[in-house]
Amino acid sequence: MRIISTLLFTVLTITVFGQDLTRQEYIEKYKDLAIKNMREYRIPASITLAQALLESRNGNSELAKKSNNHFGIKCHSSWRGGRTYHDDDKRSECFRVYEDVYDSYADHSDFLQRSRYENCFKQDITDYKSWAKELKKAGYATNPKYPKLLIKIIEDNKLYVYDQIALGEDVDEPALADNSEKKEKRSNNRGSDNSGFEDVNLNPKPAVSKTRNEIEYLTAKGGETPGEIAKTMEMGRWQIKMYNDVDRGYEFEKGAKVYLQPKKYKGSQKFYTAKKGDSMWEISQRFGIKDGALRRKNRMDKGEEPEPGQKMYLQSKKPKPVSEKFKLFK
Repeated sequence: MRIISTLLFTVLTITVFGQDLTRQEYIEKYKDLAIKNMREYRIPASITLAQALLESRNGNSELAKKSNNHFGIKCHSSWRGGRTYHDDDKRSECFRVYEDVYDSYADHSDFLQRSRYENCFKQDITDYKSWAKELKKAGYATNPKYPKLLIKIIEDNKLYVYDQIALGEDVDEPALADNSEKKEKRSNNRGSDNSGFEDVNLNPKPAVSKTRNEIEYLTAKGGETPGEIAKTMEMGRWQIKMYNDVDRGYEFEKGAKVYLQPKKYKGSQKFYTAKKGDSMWEISQRFGIKDGALRRKNRMDKGEEPEPGQKMYLQSKKPKPVSEKFKLFK
């Protein structure tokens, strides 16, 4: 009876949780998302797929299955989303948790926009070997063999072809081991029936502008929520919430800036004179400066709001009051 029960449990487990993805199945499922991100963020699709395959073990790691984290990205001090803890280089390290895989891919693309990875973007977008080496130099992974592992995955699976597809070249897709009959010529990134995502939205998106301090934003029509804007821009809802410091149910007013990238530590101008009714959040949104940075520059505590006529420092730090300076000499 115990043997029968064990077998029944095993069958039920496989039925409920499904079998592990093969490498070929993972590529087929997420290739279109990697192509889309290459077009938007200038990160080679081959590199994105190779990193995801390696870091998530073809989507089968515990971190990928339970937390939708396919790139092994740790929390770091700036992360304000969900968290989970796993042993890695150290015991019980903090890793990011995402609502879905789409958000994991979006966050990976954002993560590589950090200044430490700027040398990656100096490489030719089809030079996956140089990209792999620069990622290691920038500290993405501690494994000294990391570049070789990525390059091998790319070349074994001909992932470089997806870079060519993203660039609009008319090429044959690699014949996947379990999906060779689906080989076809293509020059766009529309999803296949079992890609795991809806077809990439090719309808025109709202016009995107840039602030003086180089942050991309769109102008709200009025009444849109973070989720609606995220869907239109093919981003994660958490990104719109985080970049604009709003909750999921917030509705943007007509004409409001909606940031599509993180705000900066310095505003788009040096000073601003607060008007009646101005809040720290409104000033932060108007000039593209992080709320915490705005408070530090103006020596204001959390919860404090500006007074009408108050001079707000947006780039440099507000000087200490004269009385405080004299205290140092007493």
